[in-house]
Amino acid sequence: MPAYFHLTTSAYGLFIKDQLVGWMYLRGWQQVLYVEVLGVLPEYHGQGIENALLSFGENAARELRRGWLTMTVPLEDISTMQGLEAQGFRRGHWRVFHSEHPVPEISNGHISLKRTVGSPARRAYREFAEQDLQASEPDTALVQSCFLLQDPYYSRSGQHWLIETEGRQVGFLHSHGPSAHPIMILTALPDTWGSLDMLAIVKKALGTTVPETLAIRLGSNRHHDAARAILEPFGFEEHPADTIRMFKRIDNE
Repeated sequence: MPAYFHLTTSAYGLFIKDQLVGWMYLRGWQQVLYVEVLGVLPEYHGQGIENALLSFGENAARELRRGWLTMTVPLEDISTMQGLEAQGFRRGHWRVFHSEHPVPEISNGHISLKRTVGSPARRAYREFAEQDLQASEPDTALVQSCFLLQDPYYSRSGQHWLIETEGRQVGFLHSHGPSAHPIMILTALPDTWGSLDMLAIVKKALGTTVPETLAIRLGSNRHHDAARAILEPFGFEEHPADTIRMFKRIDNE
């Protein structure tokens, strides 16, 4: 039973006789059909209601010629994540580095930060983030790119920089949050992944600030893996992100 709220979002209820036992909110844009909400009454958990709603979502995506069905899962909801993976969903980029140690001073004179704001900052973020994802996960880069501006580690407020080396733009760095607990997102061209230059850039952005905790999210899974070798010796630890985006490709043939 559909209930329409606006042009892009609708809700559907699943009934057993006259009892509403589950519901789903679907939102569509570009090639994606996004599950905004999926709920089941507690007494009906484990009876296949979640799977029935997801199957409905897949069929709706197929009818609408969408290429992907996607959903965001909170980190603590392990059972939902595992259930989605059992149905063919894959995790998007889902890891972040945390540190409670001072970032070291690394001498590097050929790399610099150039401040940017507003729409040029958003364009730079999208440009480098899309290239980062494409180099790491080309099969899901297009759908992951749809959610870049909704990434909880990115904010339109805060500070934004272009990363330049020897006159060439190679990446984008963003920071927001309180000075004691900054949150950063760094996207860059793949030839810079795993370079101490990126750690030098983080130190330049911090300036004289010594945060109590620092979170850094790299632009993609492969970028994250490449950076691990340079970050872990300086006290950075790998953590899951607060939420995990799940994707399933829809066969429209």
